[in-house]
Amino acid sequence: MIGNTFGSKTRKFGGAFPVWKDVFSKVDGGGVFEKTPDVGDVIPAGTPVYLDKTGGTSKCLEFYEALEGSTGTTLKVTVGMGLPTPTVGQFLMKVPDSLNGTGTGVKVTKVVIDGNEATVTLSADPDTLAEGDILTVAAASGATQKMAITHMSGLTKNDAYIEEGTQAATCTVVWSGKVYADRIQPIPDIFKALVPNILFQKEA
Repeated sequence: MIGNTFGSKTRKFGGAFPVWKDVFSKVDGGGVFEKTPDVGDVIPAGTPVYLDKTGGTSKCLEFYEALEGSTGTTLKVTVGMGLPTPTVGQFLMKVPDSLNGTGTGVKVTKVVIDGNEATVTLSADPDTLAEGDILTVAAASGATQKMAITHMSGLTKNDAYIEEGTQAATCTVVWSGKVYADRIQPIPDIFKALVPNILFQKEA
């Protein structure tokens, strides 16, 4: 290691499809992503994160909106275009009505991607799955489970591109600004309430 270089690289791209309309204020110090994705992957701008402290660890939240054809143990979601993708072994649940609410955590057993749509097979029906439901990562499987993350500090300002040799990736967290809501994950209202200074602006 030379100086403060530790293999952290960030690249901005996709300027023709901006996520932020305006950025007014950022969390001091930013943070380091808890998990570094595979080489070639991107943590997109507008990713919801929980930052435990200034300059600390940023945990990414994941939200998925169930598309038409989602029912029972079959979940269909849009992927790509800056959206997260469910992974086998992950536990998902429907977002409850409150941050301390509970739901049924079910395991992802299979993911098939066709273009920008993923068909996700679940181990059980997460409380009567239907089109329009918003799901997130559960703390574990089974009934009366809580969400894995129940806080949100803001949304990332820039894309973080993971290159060969990247050991850690840093992020700038925006807590005040205007974001194009149709270009990021579907953020549930209970989480939007945690960042009242961010305007989620619809385009259509």
